[in-house]
Amino acid sequence: MTTVDRQTLDGAWWRTGAAKRIWFALFLVYLVFPTIVFLEGAHSPADVAITLAGIAAFALLYLRVMWASVDRFGQNRAPVALACLVVVSIGLVFELPQDWLIAHPYYLFAAFAVSLRARGYMLGCALVLGSQPLLAWAVGFSLAELVAILGQATIIAVAVRIFVQLAETVAELQAARAEIARLAVESERLRFARDLHDTLGHTLSAITVKSELARRLVERDTERGAERAAAEMTAIEQVARRALDDVRATVAGYRARSLHQELEGVREVLTAGGIACTVERPGEELPPAAASLLAWVLREAATNVVRHSGGAHCAVRLRRVGGCAELEVADDGIGTRDGAAVPGNGLAGLTERVTGAGGTLAAGPREEGGFRVVARVPLDVPA
Repeated sequence: MTTVDRQTLDGAWWRTGAAKRIWFALFLVYLVFPTIVFLEGAHSPADVAITLAGIAAFALLYLRVMWASVDRFGQNRAPVALACLVVVSIGLVFELPQDWLIAHPYYLFAAFAVSLRARGYMLGCALVLGSQPLLAWAVGFSLAELVAILGQATIIAVAVRIFVQLAETVAELQAARAEIARLAVESERLRFARDLHDTLGHTLSAITVKSELARRLVERDTERGAERAAAEMTAIEQVARRALDDVRATVAGYRARSLHQELEGVREVLTAGGIACTVERPGEELPPAAASLLAWVLREAATNVVRHSGGAHCAVRLRRVGGCAELEVADDGIGTRDGAAVPGNGLAGLTERVTGAGGTLAAGPREEGGFRVVARVPLDVPA
């Protein structure tokens, strides 16, 4: 799962910039009907040419405005195009059938939504809605029709703003989740570096001092100096061996992190990432070797949930099954695109370790949606 590309897991294809541009372009299909109705009417060649030019200009201006702000809503990157779009849209009211008076505010609302902040959006919508009575009177709408048009347009304006607000909130949550995952990795890296420094700092200093002393003794080129230098080199060897043991002990301490600590840490990280976490575990403790191996599986699976799932809930179940301990981590996220299991490098490495200990590890999409990792190891797995 860790090797699945970011577009597949961190953002579905319809959230990409190219997909958004396609959706915005497809919205122009509603221009087809009023254009056909217009062409079926009796108009002079000059009138037809002017109107078709206006329709083409409207479509190009609309795409210019929408595509300019596709990556970040609320940033008006094409102010001139937006102003021209409003003018052309209102001008077409007098050329196209009356249906255009009903349809054109929706295009403007969409353009305002992606280009303007909340205050600018409300002001733009107010100007469009305020111009509707004058335009309706100019093209011959009745009062009842005007009231219906204003009511419908007002509802659409509010709905569009709510949709954009939700989209912005989702984007902020995704950014926050990515930052939480990055900070968690950075915190772990710093903690390990700090512990390694504390472990080796004094030892390496001792090796440096003894090496300098041995070098000076050898430079004296005396029998006693050679004996002392040999003694110092022996001491350096012992200190270096102790340093190597200390490093191994430090790394082993990380690898042997208790399953209880890992469960608590996973719950905190998932909760901080906006993912509700439920944990089910047996009352009795597992053997240390089995617990340590499952702790590594839990850490990798939970990391994938935070980084890739996009889900709202994660369930962690730890239980004894016969002579084995079983760990299940399941989320309700987006799973994988084609329904195939994609374990990735992290889980692939753990699969080798689990199978090497006589256990099994399976990872893949759930039928009800989301992704599941299930690891089972013998209770008597050797340390």
